[in-house]
Amino acid sequence: AVLFVLVVQSTSAFTFSRPRALTANFKQEKNNHRVPKVPEDRTPKVPEVNRGGALHALPTCVTSDVVSLAVKAGVTCLSAQIVLQSFFKRSKDPLLNRGPGHLAHTIVALPLMVWVSYIGTIGYWFHNAPKVTAVDKIMTISDESRVLGAVLCGIMAIWDVPTSFSVKTLRSPDILIHHAVLSVVSFIVATSMPCYYCFFYFGVVELISPPLAIYDQLEKTCEIADSIKDPRLGKLRKVRDRFQLLSGIVFTLTRAYLFTKVTWFDFIPDMLSVMKLPAAKPLMKTLRISVVAAVGFSILQLVWFEQMISVVTGRRKDDRVNV
Repeated sequence: AVLFVLVVQSTSAFTFSRPRALTANFKQEKNNHRVPKVPEDRTPKVPEVNRGGALHALPTCVTSDVVSLAVKAGVTCLSAQIVLQSFFKRSKDPLLNRGPGHLAHTIVALPLMVWVSYIGTIGYWFHNAPKVTAVDKIMTISDESRVLGAVLCGIMAIWDVPTSFSVKTLRSPDILIHHAVLSVVSFIVATSMPCYYCFFYFGVVELISPPLAIYDQLEKTCEIADSIKDPRLGKLRKVRDRFQLLSGIVFTLTRAYLFTKVTWFDFIPDMLSVMKLPAAKPLMKTLRISVVAAVGFSILQLVWFEQMISVVTGRRKDDRVNV
């Protein structure tokens, strides 16, 4: 009996002391294998867009839908071009049937450019998204500005460039190159860096397109009316001259002044500032492409402005105005 008691006591001592030792060892091993803490991320935080105010009314697009939206926009415009061109070609009015492709292109472009300009204007001047620092303006993802990039990519690649190449009066080398490059740049930006500045470059600068498209079409129509001695020529010329003046004013404000100012005094300094940040390394290729494109387009606007001045002063024939 005494031996039994001693055995039980020794076993109890082992039973109640051993788990504490095991637990202590387990805690020690757990501490030794503890997952190291992730170091604090000190890179600039990308601010979130405040979708209050006028911005909530704008359409949005996610990255996975860019190609789909681009194709839909391009095919829609191309289909409208084919239908309208066929309709005008069958018209008995010589002012319509002698330039059906040009006229159809103008009619398709007008509502589209009004829509694009509206989105750009609201997004650039009237939304509540943060736009104080370079990070705010470049690295803040905007699904609203992505819409502009996707739509412009589709309409340029599928409708505008092919149509401009096929219609002789629209076939201008600088315009074709400009719109082809724009389609590529807009796709790259829409898929990787849709930001605050997209509202300006893909929207605000298109404020010139509606009045300029109307003037361009009236100029073509006046040429046709003059060749056939149409009695409507006088009225057409008066309307054309008014839109020429309007186009000149809007082009000077949006393309010659505003495009130059935003590019050289806002966009490029912000880009160079962001490029120095570690967080910008994954976007470096897109950032560089955007800077090169902005510089090239800015120079092109000034070339077109000089050509416009030459036309107004009579030193150059107005053989192209569709920008």
